[in-house]
Amino acid sequence: MNKRILQLVVATLFVHLSPFTLRAQFKYEEYQQMYLGWIKIYNYKGALKPVTVDNKTYSKAQLSIIDSFGNWMQASYTPKGSLGDLIKFVSPKKGEHNSNQYNMALPHSYGIRAVSYVYLKKVNDKFIPENALGMHWSICANEIPLNYRLIGLCTDKATYFTLPSYKLEHSNEKQDFELFRVPATSSASKYIHTVIPKEGQWLRNNMVILSKNNVSPFVHVTIGEVLDHVENALSFSMEEELKDIRNNNIGRTQEIMIQSDNVKKRYEKGKATFLIIKERYKNRRNELAYTKNTSLIGDLENGYDFLSGEKLDGSNGNIHFLNPVLKLKPDFEKLCKTDKPQWIIIKWWGGEMHNEVYKHMHESIINNVDFDYVYNFFFDPEKIKDKQYKPLRSPVYEAKVVTTEKSAMAKKTETDPSVFYFEDYSTTAKGQTPVGWTSTLNALSRKAIIKTPEGETGNWVEINGQTIHVNELGKNLPLNFTMSFDACVRKDFQWGVPGLEFFLTGRRITKYSYEHELMLKIRPGFSGRDGWANMHIKNSVKNHFPSEVAIQGFSNDKPLNKVRVVITKKGTQLTIWVNNLKIFDIAEAVPASTAYSHFYFINSRAGWPVEEFYISNITIKKEE
Repeated sequence: MNKRILQLVVATLFVHLSPFTLRAQFKYEEYQQMYLGWIKIYNYKGALKPVTVDNKTYSKAQLSIIDSFGNWMQASYTPKGSLGDLIKFVSPKKGEHNSNQYNMALPHSYGIRAVSYVYLKKVNDKFIPENALGMHWSICANEIPLNYRLIGLCTDKATYFTLPSYKLEHSNEKQDFELFRVPATSSASKYIHTVIPKEGQWLRNNMVILSKNNVSPFVHVTIGEVLDHVENALSFSMEEELKDIRNNNIGRTQEIMIQSDNVKKRYEKGKATFLIIKERYKNRRNELAYTKNTSLIGDLENGYDFLSGEKLDGSNGNIHFLNPVLKLKPDFEKLCKTDKPQWIIIKWWGGEMHNEVYKHMHESIINNVDFDYVYNFFFDPEKIKDKQYKPLRSPVYEAKVVTTEKSAMAKKTETDPSVFYFEDYSTTAKGQTPVGWTSTLNALSRKAIIKTPEGETGNWVEINGQTIHVNELGKNLPLNFTMSFDACVRKDFQWGVPGLEFFLTGRRITKYSYEHELMLKIRPGFSGRDGWANMHIKNSVKNHFPSEVAIQGFSNDKPLNKVRVVITKKGTQLTIWVNNLKIFDIAEAVPASTAYSHFYFINSRAGWPVEEFYISNITIKKEE
């Protein structure tokens, strides 16, 4: 326990990762749907002795609370498509997070971070992390949000920070907020919770704050308090820079003098600007303070009003990124040394909702974690007396798949020896992802689902920004075959959407490529104009096809605009019809021995309304 803590206090807590690309997800699709779980289930038993780090000593009781956090996390979440581990931490020591003396003013905080490693490799038939990249969530007592610390205002005795918020008047920010927010159905919703948006250097965070009676431990400070503090902050910051210069240039007297003079000139210029700002706000001292999270001295020496984002000469500015200036309430701060936490922060970050790994983590936290138990454990213990923590839902919960009876056509094809494959989605209930298929998530975190387009009958899969793969067929298609499917779009289908891409592939060679690959793309026209199709074949004998050919009558002006695509391969001959019109007829398209074994569809748009394709009635028949 002791050795573990001492190792972890120097580890970074706030790892920020770029969103993972679809290519990365595809590369690791081998285990994307697997519950890989944890590297180790720790079953922590509590600390044996206290630990001292810099100016802070953490008691056995405080360190044992970390153990409870870890046990609750492992009970509530089983990593899926990733491999999990736990990392304990306490308040960062001097020098961490590029901060020298600034960390000395932080309260006693202690917690644990779960990392779900997404890039894995197999060693001795066992998955292990390939690198340190992953998704994260943490539970911490008395935590100051260090990622949002306003270092320019901080000293060794005072810590100021901010918590950015969404600008909900902007439709794109509102939609992002709605996608990531804690829903009312979660037990977390009754507590202080927020989604911190991506902004500048910050990545998105979900944060839930548990404190007694829902009283926030943070307070929004006034302009007057900020102005009174700035001179001390500037002097402290300058001395820290001068100290670094001396430490980095031992024995280089001339270099120390030159660098130190430059620093002093910068701060003299900044202080002169500050006096102008101070006068500017002399009658607004009681207003709440907002600022940009940039270098305070940098803003001042360049003539910026750090409280408004504007340049003092009125030439330009950026007020979009103004955020509240916050600090810890004094009555909370003084109690953080005690064995009882004053507030708990549960947060998660590091991914996008179209990433399966991150969505599973997000849904596990909001649906499985018993936030009420965590709150009561610290702030109303009588309510859980003699009760052990249990997650609200199984950490390997999967929504029940509802199947329906096959259609008469599906039953008929089962007795037809010429039919190699048939799918009309009749066995999948509406609103579900097709049975026997795998769908990616689109930008709105939705999978392809079964619907019936208005004006049609039967079941159709709606694909809107997703890729849908048929699960393994188990054998190659006949060397000679006819494959067909129906597709349709609604009236006013968005012009400019790339279209529906159909891929017919052979044996996989690598994570990224197949031995054989045929791609056909179709898209409707607009306002009655014809649609278009193009085709590409890997390893084709011909190696050249028309860039685009017209699809007569396929537009977006009718209530429902429908096409039937038919692809026939006989020997080397490849022929494609759309609505009984031959659009490709190639005598030497592929080698006669080409064997296909898999197919899938892609609609690569973001997933906005009226961009969806509907697909049904997929048939593969043997040809002589």
